[in-house]
Amino acid sequence: MSNSEHLALLKTKEMLEAKVVSLQEDIAATQKYRDVLAQMSSGKVSHGLSLAFMSILENIHDPVLFLDPDLQIVWANTRFHTLFREKTEDEVIGKYCYELEGRDSPCESCPSLYAQKHNKIGYLENFNVHMLHSECKVWAIPIRNGSLKGTIEVFCTPDSGE
Repeated sequence: MSNSEHLALLKTKEMLEAKVVSLQEDIAATQKYRDVLAQMSSGKVSHGLSLAFMSILENIHDPVLFLDPDLQIVWANTRFHTLFREKTEDEVIGKYCYELEGRDSPCESCPSLYAQKHNKIGYLENFNVHMLHSECKVWAIPIRNGSLKGTIEVFCTPDSGE
């Protein structure tokens, strides 16, 4: 086998390996989407969120949490679980957001509490995320739609391509 044939085979192998990884990621994303659909249809996740809205939140590149009015985590997107690797879905859903940081009460400058109280977007510039050992920006968007109440928290981390 000539050098050029060997290089061509290596290049083909690399392309096939990259395609396999891409397909595995697509399969995982499809399964996550099916899981969300199943949870929504069973009433476990929706809390009044529409399928389109859930799809948007799931596909945002930044970590996203949906919190109830008491700051209990109702839902987290895949990016949240990917970035905060040490936190599985079971370790997140049903917990209070401040518990993820090892706290007993909300942060002093909690953007979600601000958003709920003033019914406008809360913002925190330099939130120190202990799990990431870095700082990030947090936007908290109040949600009030009929019986649906709470906040959507979006974390803009150095990793998320701000």
